[in-house]
Amino acid sequence: MNVTNTIWLTTVAFIIGLLLFDLLTSTRKAHDVSFKEATFWSIFYIAVAVGFGVWVWSNYGDQFGKEYFALQLAQLIYSLRSTQSPLPLASPRKHSWSLLRMPSHFLA
Repeated sequence: MNVTNTIWLTTVAFIIGLLLFDLLTSTRKAHDVSFKEATFWSIFYIAVAVGFGVWVWSNYGDQFGKEYFALQLAQLIYSLRSTQSPLPLASPRKHSWSLLRMPSHFLA
């Protein structure tokens, strides 16, 4: 796979743009995230990942496309296995940690 510097720079710029977009839109005001909002952002980022995979598949062939989607599937399985909650959609508030509540030996 031959990736030019232009494609690398475009990809990095797109990722930085997504991060800025996320920081500027979703964190403008501190609020509890609703299920509807979390679902929207999840679907949005999944669509971005699928769109990138389709682009890789169409521009670099089915071998690299299959490898990309296989990696995405492996990451999904790993993230579901490593969740602390028995229900993936359970509220993360019960399992969240604050630096103020962490034992001091973790902060050293």
